[in-house]
Amino acid sequence: MLLFGRPMRTRLPELDSVQMSPLDDQVRERDSNQKQRMKEYADNKESILKHPVQPGDFVLLKREGHIPKASMPYETKPFRIVSVKGTMATAQRGTQKVTRNTSHFKKIRKTVPGPAYTDDNTQCSKEELSAQHHKTPDAHRYPSRQCQSPKYLSDFYRK
Repeated sequence: MLLFGRPMRTRLPELDSVQMSPLDDQVRERDSNQKQRMKEYADNKESILKHPVQPGDFVLLKREGHIPKASMPYETKPFRIVSVKGTMATAQRGTQKVTRNTSHFKKIRKTVPGPAYTDDNTQCSKEELSAQHHKTPDAHRYPSRQCQSPKYLSDFYRK
């Protein structure tokens, strides 16, 4: 019987000497092989998520306590992530530093204001920029549909 060195508890009379059967070694070896396969499977699973925030990202901080329905759940002024260690992140805005779990931060896109460039890396004028943003879509983008009367109504007079 495979007990891994533990004493067997029973009320039946038995011999005191426990003999190892030749099957014990095979069972133990198979058990360790199966455990190794399970460990490799768990280690190779792709379910591990990367951190949602990295140092340098702009984030909004979740407000603490009760939040009224009409107000936002996050603060309106953004923080910048300074450091990340494990699941804890430190964010800074001016002189204020906040360290929270990464689940309390919401990553936002923050664009840096500066001159706009075209594909050939030349700076655009303000007129060109406004023309790019105010383009009107083509009125006839899709072909018009031809309306036909059903074939079964071809015998009747219609206006």
